[in-house]
Amino acid sequence: MEEKLSKGNILSIALLGLVVVILFILVIIAVKSPTETIQNDEIQESETPKETNQIANNIIRAVNNKNNTTTGDLTQNENKVSDKTMYSQIINEYKTAMKDSEYDAEDNKYNNVNSNIMKYYHDEVSIISYAYYDINKDGTDELIILNKPKGENTNYSIIDLFGYNGAKPVKLIDNESLGDRSKLEIFSNGVMYLNGSNSAFEGILAFYTIQENGYSINTTNYYYKYDDLGNITIYSDEYYAKKVDYSSINEIVNIYKADAEIINLETLDITEIQ
Repeated sequence: MEEKLSKGNILSIALLGLVVVILFILVIIAVKSPTETIQNDEIQESETPKETNQIANNIIRAVNNKNNTTTGDLTQNENKVSDKTMYSQIINEYKTAMKDSEYDAEDNKYNNVNSNIMKYYHDEVSIISYAYYDINKDGTDELIILNKPKGENTNYSIIDLFGYNGAKPVKLIDNESLGDRSKLEIFSNGVMYLNGSNSAFEGILAFYTIQENGYSINTTNYYYKYDDLGNITIYSDEYYAKKVDYSSINEIVNIYKADAEIINLETLDITEIQ
C-alpha cells in the first residue's frame, strides 16, 4: 500500500510540475503580445502621412528622436533610401545636359536644369554636385544642386533646390540666377534666405519656408535701392512705392534668422555629378 502511495505522489508531483510549466508559458505569451502590439502601433503612427495630421507626426517624431528608438531610426532610414530614388530623374537630367556637346541655354531643352550655371560648366569653369538635406525637418530630404568654380579657395553655392510632392520632384525656387547673381542660404530653423542683385544699385531679399506638404513654398520679398551716396532704402513692393522701417539688410535677415545657424554647405555629404 505504501509503495502504491509513493508512486501516486510521484505522479501527482509530475502533473503539478507540468501544469506550472504550461502556466508559465501562457504568462510569457500574454506579456509579450501587448508589447509587440504597441511596437507595431508605433511604427504605423510614425508612417502616417503628414498631410492627415502634421501635429501628431511632429510629436511622434520628437519622441522617437529624443528616446533614440528603433522606430525613429527605421523611419529615417526608409526615407533616406527613398530620397535617392525619387530625385534620380533630376540628377540624370543634369548628367544628360552636362554630356550634351551641343548644349544651348536658350533652347529650354532641360526644364529642371539651371541653364546659366550649365553654361559655365560647358565653359569648363564649374563643378556641379548634389547633396541631400532635410531643410524643414519633416523626415524627408530635399535635393540641393551645388556649383563650385574650379580653382583654389572656392566655395559651393546653391543653384537648384527640389522637394517631392509624393509623385515627382518639384523645383522649390525657380530662379535662374541662383549661384550667379543670387545667393541662397539655408538656416537651421528651416528658413531660406536669398539675396539677389538686379543691378549695382538695386536688389531683392527673399525669405522662404517649406509648407507642411513638403513641396509648396511660403515667400516674403523685400526690395532695396542704393542712392549715389550708398544709403539704402528698403521697400515691401517691387515698384519701390512702399518703404519699410528697416535701416539695413542685416536688420531684416536677423529677424528671420533669429538664433539659428547658417548651414555650412561644405559639411554636407556632397557627390559630384559626372
